Amino acid sequence: MSLGQAVVPNSHPLWYVLYIPLDTAKGTLAIQIDATESIESGVQQSSAREYARFFLYQNYPNLFNPTTCIPFSLHQPTMVQLTVFNILGQAICSLISRRMSAGSFVTEWDATSQPSGSYIQRLEAGNADQSGRMILLK
Repeated sequence: MSLGQAVVPNSHPLWYVLYIPLDTAKGTLAIQIDATESIESGVQQSSAREYARFFLYQNYPNLFNPTTCIPFSLHQPTMVQLTVFNILGQAICSLISRRMSAGSFVTEWDATSQPSGSYIQRLEAGNADQSGRMILLK
């Protein structure tokens, strides 16, 4: 299950909760809350094939020491860059920098050489990008 926030095209926040079961044949459950003027919610059941879109999920575990997994999905083959930044915005490492096929992926980051603190994961796929915060606690 993952919780996150996105900004939709007219610049208002959209909170989401995403649950992907281990048996993807049963589909996924996505709950979105649009926080423009009032709280509205909608529940949508979709098939796994229908949901496969560009998405960066929250890393797990978070808090982590020293390794964490970063899951993401792509809806079409594209050039992908997954980079980790420190809180000052400096690139710490590039985990992925290659063309990838459509599908769901998980990559691991070993932060053994990094100090405790907050880090940003940024996934760029084609002309889109998403970011998330990770916390390393030694």
